[in-house]
Amino acid sequence: MPLFIGTRGNDILRWSASSQLVSGLEELLSQRWERQSIPEAAALLRQFQGGLDEELAREMAAQRELEEILREVEQAATTGELAALSARGTEFARNYFTSRRSILAHFEINTELHDRIVARSIALTRELMRSKGQGEPPAFALLVSGDRGRGEHGIASGNHYFLLHEEAPELNYLFIHGAIAALKEAGVIQENPLWHGTLGQWERFVAGTGEEQGADDLQREQRLETLADLGPLLGDESLGHRALDLARDAVQRERNGDLVQRLGRKAVAAPVAVGLFGRYRLLKEGEQRGKIDLDGTALLPLQATLRVLALEAGIGCGGTLERIQWLVERGSLSVELAERLLKAFQILVQWRVAAPGNGGRYLDPANLDEAQDEQFRGAVDAVLTLQKIAYQKIFGQG
Repeated sequence: MPLFIGTRGNDILRWSASSQLVSGLEELLSQRWERQSIPEAAALLRQFQGGLDEELAREMAAQRELEEILREVEQAATTGELAALSARGTEFARNYFTSRRSILAHFEINTELHDRIVARSIALTRELMRSKGQGEPPAFALLVSGDRGRGEHGIASGNHYFLLHEEAPELNYLFIHGAIAALKEAGVIQENPLWHGTLGQWERFVAGTGEEQGADDLQREQRLETLADLGPLLGDESLGHRALDLARDAVQRERNGDLVQRLGRKAVAAPVAVGLFGRYRLLKEGEQRGKIDLDGTALLPLQATLRVLALEAGIGCGGTLERIQWLVERGSLSVELAERLLKAFQILVQWRVAAPGNGGRYLDPANLDEAQDEQFRGAVDAVLTLQKIAYQKIFGQG
């Protein structure tokens, strides 16, 4: 279990990992303690102390390396430097994950790196405007949906960004286009465009009325999923809170409508990686023929089903782990299923981020040993059980 300094101490996965570590140490000590003389017992304790010291030294070294990367981000003079630091930080996160296999630390490292790069990109845009005598941009707020919105940055799927600003046409034009260029050059914005507009335009966008920038790219279902995973990122807190409140109101208005049922129908009907008679559902064509699509048949069905259950229960924005915890507290999930889902999410994310790019998305079942095969099937079975629970909750049928 990683001891990464700065990770959240109230995470349910961390509680579980800590408990497992302590239990393992207690069991090992109890097995050996009774057979030890006093000198041997002292040597055994020194051995454990030495091991813990080595672990702590490695964690401190990792912490120093990350802090150095983040310092350089804050001091970067160009977006090109930010892009290089992003690649360096991503490689650090991957190396740390390879050695520790902690998805919590992986999320936290990638999220911190992402947020610092976004903040510095915006700061460079403002500095450039000042240097050209273009003045200060008006108040703005940057929101994000997707992996980062759920606090799970680093899995690999894209984010959607939303830039809200006050009315100031000339300054807005200069700032928005400068910010978009900076974020693209820094590698933050890739496939998905950045939506931008005033609070009034945002209100129409979240309500699905009016054709604002990017609105025609998101149908009603996609918009609701996007808003359900929305979170604050940067900028004026008051403007950001108002924008989030409008988004939450829009989500709540849809709670008892047909849209949640449509999303629920899609989530529970999504095919999972293990089909009838225990056979793997494999891709039948393309470069990845004969492999399992981890995203399409495991991770995304898990996230989508939890999202729709949270929507049905009136639970606000949150990540996968928070949704599991909240659904247990609301009585929508049993503790036993929650534990299975936590393990499933951990296993699926570990495999997903194990290889760079989309390499980790595809799993070759021929490379699984017996224990891994059993582990993966258990994770998929937990997702399937969740889909059955969601069907019963949303449609009232067993």
